[in-house]
Amino acid sequence: MISKKRWFFSAILAEGLLVVFFLILTPAVHAKIMDRIVAVINDEVITLSELKATVALEKSAFKDTADAAAGITDKKILDALIKEKLIKQASDKVGIEVSEEEIDNAVDAVQEQNGFTRKELMLALAGSGLTYDEYRDRLREQIRSSKFMDMRFRSRIDIKPDEIENYYRQHLDKFYGTPSYRIGLIFIDGEDKARAAKRLYQVEKGIRKKRDFAELARSYSDDQSSEAGGDLGYVKAGELDESLERAIRALSVGEVSPSIRKPEGIYFVKFMAYLAGEPAPLEEVRDTIYETLFSRTYKEMVDTWLENEKDLANIDVRL
Repeated sequence: MISKKRWFFSAILAEGLLVVFFLILTPAVHAKIMDRIVAVINDEVITLSELKATVALEKSAFKDTADAAAGITDKKILDALIKEKLIKQASDKVGIEVSEEEIDNAVDAVQEQNGFTRKELMLALAGSGLTYDEYRDRLREQIRSSKFMDMRFRSRIDIKPDEIENYYRQHLDKFYGTPSYRIGLIFIDGEDKARAAKRLYQVEKGIRKKRDFAELARSYSDDQSSEAGGDLGYVKAGELDESLERAIRALSVGEVSPSIRKPEGIYFVKFMAYLAGEPAPLEEVRDTIYETLFSRTYKEMVDTWLENEKDLANIDVRL
């Protein structure tokens, strides 16, 4: 379930809103922008420098994923900033206060998450063009907004046990475990080419004549499983070498694959049995389902509220 201790560390106020903690890692972009107003929300404004700095901030969080960064546009970020202003204005109306201790805790959390000392944090802030006081002010607004969202939405969400049980029954396929294959293996070491060729001939002849696979494994396999007749037991899907698992998937139970040649040698696999994954018991996934339903309900409530606030607000976009 949602931890109340973490609300002021998370700067994600709703889907599409912005992550302020990354701000300390973002290069300064303010100085070279000729500023102008790009949006007015009731009696507050969003400037071009604020928009461009936030776009750079968001893209810096996806610096290793170019496609994701490309999806961050001025229009999307401006819409997110407008939502932030609406949330800020609503939290102002109800008089939510934030203590210096809460901001201190948030700063400590940022340092811990990024592995920063206080000196390193100050240097990072200096590189972003943000003073420490300005950074604390931004954290203050994030904490205030989070408190408002807690009070306005999270505290009103009540997920009933029967909702969890219904979700479990309706989405049972989500909770199945990984299936397993019981596999027999013959491996012929390829280092000695002449020896490998002789063993390959004997194994292929034995398979054609339907000799017992376990007997062939004991006689010709160089794998440590040879003493057990090549029986590897059950192996979960995804844990086996890709080429061997692909061969297994092409077989019916009881069949043996053709030779599979790899740099280290030659393999034969036998599909001995299949064990379908079983669904996890409800009690094991109850908390996961709760968080899924909670998040879905929370998002629906926030989206509806924001759309209503946008309809009521005086919003002038000048981008």
